[in-house]
Amino acid sequence: MRILIISQYFYPENFKINDIAFFLKEKGFDVTVLTSKPNYPGGNFFKGYNFFNKNTEIINGVKIIRVPTIPRLNGGALGMILNYLSFLFFGFFVFLFKIKNKYDLVFATLLTPATSLLPMIWIKKRFKIPVILWVLDLWPDSFYANTGFRINLVSKLIEKISDQVYNNADSIFISSNYFRKPIIKRLNSTKRFSFFPNWAEDIFYNKIKNTSLDQFNYPEGFNIVFTGNIGESQGFEDIVEAAKMTSHTSINWILIGDGRKREWIKSQIVDHNIKNIYIPGRYPLELMPSYFSLADILLITLKKDEVFSNTLPAKLQPYLTSGKPILGNLSGEGLDIIQNNSIGLACDPGNPAQLANLAIEMSLFTKTKISEIKKNCLDLSENIFNKKEIFKTLMSEINYYNK
Repeated sequence: MRILIISQYFYPENFKINDIAFFLKEKGFDVTVLTSKPNYPGGNFFKGYNFFNKNTEIINGVKIIRVPTIPRLNGGALGMILNYLSFLFFGFFVFLFKIKNKYDLVFATLLTPATSLLPMIWIKKRFKIPVILWVLDLWPDSFYANTGFRINLVSKLIEKISDQVYNNADSIFISSNYFRKPIIKRLNSTKRFSFFPNWAEDIFYNKIKNTSLDQFNYPEGFNIVFTGNIGESQGFEDIVEAAKMTSHTSINWILIGDGRKREWIKSQIVDHNIKNIYIPGRYPLELMPSYFSLADILLITLKKDEVFSNTLPAKLQPYLTSGKPILGNLSGEGLDIIQNNSIGLACDPGNPAQLANLAIEMSLFTKTKISEIKKNCLDLSENIFNKKEIFKTLMSEINYYNK
């Protein structure tokens, strides 16, 4: 069976679609990926790549067609717009001259922007090939939530593109169960839905042999650790306020990562003389299991917005592999999972006093309570978010179209 994967992001960029492509190749499928020139997240082409070279290559047996793309540069609005539009513009010519009627199935990932899946629509309409769509960003909702951008004509165009993406899929994989209802509202026919969440990278399942951290050592006290993107979506205003409210305790808030909100947090630390927030910067993925193992609890936070309540944060799965209690400042499916599976404590965003109280409560957990939570975390990781189990859903759906 010949499978065409469509994703603007692919290896050597670090995205879950890499695992899917290489897994399908190992299973004996003929796999081709239509993607861009790698430049995420740094904004510059990866070593060995430029606008003109490596338009086709083979990695681990997977054939790759790369669309010439303008890199994101510093991640500003202009750079991202040029990146998105160049992938779309040059992708049209790749579709015309390089994509032939030789595929049996399309697997497409919906990440930002939805325009990156216009090639999926063109291919679907031209060759009548079944499409499995994996929704990781709920469009257009995530676009509005992240940008606040609403101009009538542009909004109508974005909504039309989003509707076309959903309606040209035959099967829809959703990374959060809360995606189902808003997607169904945009459909004009019945689709096959499957829950297909993110999974933790293999590195998080490996036994940690060395917990020596040269880059950053945790301070004395009870350490609440966040890792990942420090951006607008995470609602760090609540974290800053909660830190102020727990300044009289031994609780430390450690934010490992980088993003557009990092400088704002640093200014808050200075302006309000906050002593219990640490923001050491970004570190390699390989160090995260060690950071998890030395934390007291792990923090997940998303700001108060309907689209974020529908989202299941991808950091949950790596967190679970550590067995550490999770403190959640979020709503929707993430809140439900933490509360219903007894893997920590959580509250709706927008109430930093409640968040501070939960942090204090968790700092008083007994060893017995922590052991119970560890078992619950590992059970959830193994039974629901295990890559092997998730990929059974993938194989089942592919086999449905491979009759």
